[in-house]
Amino acid sequence: MSILAAGPATAFDGAPAESSCFRDLNLDQIVAAATVPKAEYNLGPIFRAPLRDIDGVLYRQAIFRDLERPEVRATLDAFAGGMRELHANRRRIESIRYEWERQA
Repeated sequence: MSILAAGPATAFDGAPAESSCFRDLNLDQIVAAATVPKAEYNLGPIFRAPLRDIDGVLYRQAIFRDLERPEVRATLDAFAGGMRELHANRRRIESIRYEWERQA
């Protein structure tokens, strides 16, 4: 599951084809501004993936309305901070050369 879709999560591994109006509307600049600060999350493909039905659009609009609520945003920010810490700790552990030190 994902907060990006009401149904089963969609993989955003590949770069979706940009529609011809994407650059005309300067959406490429908006996506770049929104995703550069969080480059480690690879959010570009998510913002470029078109939604195919009205239910998907309404669902995402509801998510963004929820994110405008300070208590929801604070919880999400705390979770994201914890995940960043977890990933940093995993990178540190993986860089340790000695097995005994890694287990400590």
